[in-house]
Amino acid sequence: MTRQVEPGTRIVLRTAGGGGFGDPLERILQDISRDVEEGLISIKMAGEEYGVVFNQATGQIDEDSTALVRKKARTKQDLLLQPKDQPTQKKQEVSS
Repeated sequence: MTRQVEPGTRIVLRTAGGGGFGDPLERILQDISRDVEEGLISIKMAGEEYGVVFNQATGQIDEDSTALVRKKARTKQDLLLQPKDQPTQKKQEVSS
């Protein structure tokens, strides 16, 4: 679509946010910390979306707790991705 505008006209374009790229649990911790510092995401969002735990006293990422949270989240993801309607295979006993 093409539209002519008068000189000095201000054009504002708003778009929706993107869905991101890759597994949020693989996002680099320093990038998430920077996003929190810059106010792009909250500490709560960092935990819910990226599995990151912040130390309340220092405001820094708790890497050990984050690793545990992310490990649990990955296990949950793996369980959710397993096919549910796949029949289980039973071993048959063979008589000789």
